[in-house]
Amino acid sequence: MICIHCSRAKAILLYTVCILLSLQAAYAQQFPIRNYRMKDGLANSMIFRSYQDQRGFMWFCTNYGISRFDGTSFRNYSSRDGLGANTIMSMSPAGGDSHFISTYGGGLYVLSDTGISAYRVTSGHMPGKIVYATLYHGSVWLISTNATTLYRITNGAVTEVNVKEEGTQPVRFFKMSQCGDRLLLTSSHGLYIADDNGTVHPYLRHLVHEPINDIRQDKNGFLWAGIAGRVLQIADEKIVHQYPISSLLPPGDILVDHNNNIWTAGAEGGIFLIRHGKLSDITPMLNTGDAIVHDLFEDNEGNIWIATGGQGIYQLRSLDMVNYPIEAQKIKSYCRSVSRVSDTEAIIGSIGTISKWVNGRLQPLHMQALTPVAYIYFTHYSNGTIYAGTPYGLVIRDRDGKEKILRSPGDTPLGALSMLIDGDSIWVGSFNSVYRLPMGAHSLDSAHRMFPISRCNAICRSRDGAIQFGTDSGVLRYRHGRLSHTQFSAKTAANAVNMIYEDSRGITWYATDSGLAYQAKNGMEWMTTANGLSHNKCNAIREDKYGTLWVGTAHGLTSIQLGTMHTRNMQTGNFDNEVLSVCCIDSLVFAGMVDGMTVIQQEESIRKPPPPLYITSVRTPAGIQNLPARLDIPYDQNKLLISFTAVSFADPEEIQYRYRIAGLADNWNMTNTKEVDIRALPAGDLTFQVSARLAGGDWGPVVSLPIHVSAPFWRNPWLIAFLLITLSWLIYFITRKLIEQREEKKRLRLALYNRIVYLKQQALSALINPHFIFNCMNSIQHYMHGHDHYMANLYLSDFAQLIRMTLEHSRSAFIPLEQEIARLRLYLSLEQLRFGDELQYQLYIDPAVEALSPRIPNMIVQPYIENAIWHGIMPNKGVGIISIRFVKHSDSELLIEICDNGIGINRSRAANKSGEKRSFGMKLTADRLQVLQQMLGQRFSVSIGETGDKKGAVTGTMVEIVLPLAPYEDRLGMENDTLPAP
Repeated sequence: MICIHCSRAKAILLYTVCILLSLQAAYAQQFPIRNYRMKDGLANSMIFRSYQDQRGFMWFCTNYGISRFDGTSFRNYSSRDGLGANTIMSMSPAGGDSHFISTYGGGLYVLSDTGISAYRVTSGHMPGKIVYATLYHGSVWLISTNATTLYRITNGAVTEVNVKEEGTQPVRFFKMSQCGDRLLLTSSHGLYIADDNGTVHPYLRHLVHEPINDIRQDKNGFLWAGIAGRVLQIADEKIVHQYPISSLLPPGDILVDHNNNIWTAGAEGGIFLIRHGKLSDITPMLNTGDAIVHDLFEDNEGNIWIATGGQGIYQLRSLDMVNYPIEAQKIKSYCRSVSRVSDTEAIIGSIGTISKWVNGRLQPLHMQALTPVAYIYFTHYSNGTIYAGTPYGLVIRDRDGKEKILRSPGDTPLGALSMLIDGDSIWVGSFNSVYRLPMGAHSLDSAHRMFPISRCNAICRSRDGAIQFGTDSGVLRYRHGRLSHTQFSAKTAANAVNMIYEDSRGITWYATDSGLAYQAKNGMEWMTTANGLSHNKCNAIREDKYGTLWVGTAHGLTSIQLGTMHTRNMQTGNFDNEVLSVCCIDSLVFAGMVDGMTVIQQEESIRKPPPPLYITSVRTPAGIQNLPARLDIPYDQNKLLISFTAVSFADPEEIQYRYRIAGLADNWNMTNTKEVDIRALPAGDLTFQVSARLAGGDWGPVVSLPIHVSAPFWRNPWLIAFLLITLSWLIYFITRKLIEQREEKKRLRLALYNRIVYLKQQALSALINPHFIFNCMNSIQHYMHGHDHYMANLYLSDFAQLIRMTLEHSRSAFIPLEQEIARLRLYLSLEQLRFGDELQYQLYIDPAVEALSPRIPNMIVQPYIENAIWHGIMPNKGVGIISIRFVKHSDSELLIEICDNGIGINRSRAANKSGEKRSFGMKLTADRLQVLQQMLGQRFSVSIGETGDKKGAVTGTMVEIVLPLAPYEDRLGMENDTLPAP
């Protein structure tokens, strides 16, 4: 065990030293870093200090308020939330769950779960412009912008601190830092130390007496101080070591991280790292440019936060991950191959480029056989020989640098997609075949071709001696000269095998486009996003020395602990997240990406605990409660919006949540959002429960919010009894009233039926006008006396047919439109026979109406036509013309227009007043339409008006009848659309 740990420590030390020693010559390498600005939700991009509270939230003090960050979203606070000023200089612990907020212009404020409030003092004067506030031995120490004066608040009393200083030069104080049990202050005259009596004395004056901006103590008790051009390491009141930095001013900030590394920010820009006694300028690897750094801070996950003056906040996840972006002659896009050479070397293949990774640095390997745009499907190293698969064949470079290309016969490109060295043979998988050739072969011929295959993406030799080939249509297994084919499922994507890998336990894994398959005792098992994979498209598989399987997917890396099958997803820094290749060398994990490569220093234990989870707020109709411990709401405010968040800065994208309401449901609801909208909670005691986890990890502890919904006042038992009795009587009276109303409606309906019958009978009598009958009989008699027996018979036949049609439909409420038109044609033909050429008519039916075959009220048109003939046309001289049109009025209504060229309605009425014949058929028809409108609830209307010419002269009468295209005949309560018999 001791040897194992020593070996691992040696490997880590070797890796970190190699990386840091190569920084100056490897500026293309970058640490994974994120930048948050106002566009991401930050209150302002000018940040003075960073701070983490006891819950794990990060706070950023900006030039316009403070921002709280949980890893995915910001919550900003400003003067609208109770701050006296929006410029926030710093935050610090105030004891318990409270925190000091130092403002520029508003004084000192306290942040707690209940809100933000001004710090209250009982006596003395507290400055308005405060840079730092520190709680030390029960007193609050303040540095204001008037930095020549220190303030101390004890039991609410503000006093100025007495500074013991020799000479007359005023001392300007910069920062305060608790180093062990000491409160040290940096100033323009070196270091000072505070005592319990509230007095400040010079400290280590014999060592440092020039301006110093910051002071920190590491885990070994060393003090680290930044002065102009140097960083000092102090122990036992001696300067142990000095580290030069390129700056004429003291460093702006110093940080000691959890690994005891020393970080310092140059006052004029740049970030320096002292690790294992070596100083390095890591600014080029951070990609922060020339940003002025105000503050360096490490959170409890090991992330480094870099606060800048105008460029927002940078988050450096870890020094254990290094990105290698695209660099000329070293690495290009589509880094599909990373293969091991030794414990400190690897071969990297990207488009048109092969390079060697040696102790953290990339060295190009210039191979003449490669074209600049050639894909590198794989690289392999064996006994000093490098093999590379390309679209045009297998490129081989021996230890002496000699190169050759094994091509397929003819002009068809081989496409060397995969390779396996099997003793003294080489297996090569191509676009359409598998080849087996002896070691040292110089060409390929048909004798090398073993069998055709559908794109051989991977070749793997199993422990039982079988060779497996991963294709686009499943797996081929070759053993003892026999070939068998296996398909995983009916899905095409599941059968596209991109990689085959056998782990240290002998289990074979298959990377497909639909997930990760592996051979288990009970058959083939699958891992997908439902089991913790970052994406179902899997490209590469490798196992590290700790028994962890690394899977490269289209969305990052997924590590699987063999045995427990626990998973963890990891993003790959600044690159696009698709991982094309994976290689494990000692404790390093290499991930080839679409746009570069990432190298990760892997720890033995990869399992992280679930992130801390908090219910941050609850919104009710009455307002918002922040960080509630319990919720009591009335019954009429039972609509809630509950917000919660799990605090994680290393893997915020991998957080999953589940919630439920205990007392209503036992099942958990899964979600990736941080809000739950709950409506209509029942009265009683309930509990909202939520927990979180990193994708694939264990669920964290359940966070509960007790909720009490008060019952409405009417749930009092006596009140309920009274209401039940009252309700019973009310139901009785309402029921009785409804019955009476229904009977009244029946009576009214019967009265309407009787009126319809009466009107129908009256209309029937009016329709067969005695004058019309008399004239028809006279006409028949005239034809008979004139010995025109043919015309007499024709007239008599048509008249009989008209009478018959009228009587046949006399009991029908509605008849088809075509029957009404047929009757109108017969009636008009009789009138035309009687009047001869003096009467002409026009009949038009809209094709759209004709196609619908609507039903209209029986005998509704004829009275208006008869009225037009007798009262409009006959009194007028000349040829009488009647136009009848049936057209579509709207999508649901029919319009009937009856137009004549008679004397007009006004002259006709005047003539009737003088004693001429008056038509009752029109009046009865209008009454019928009004009754139908009342009964059916549809529009049945008629309007009569005169027509005129441009000069205003009357040219006739226009009658417009509007009827529904689909009348609600069933509402009449009659069978067969027939009125009751009289």
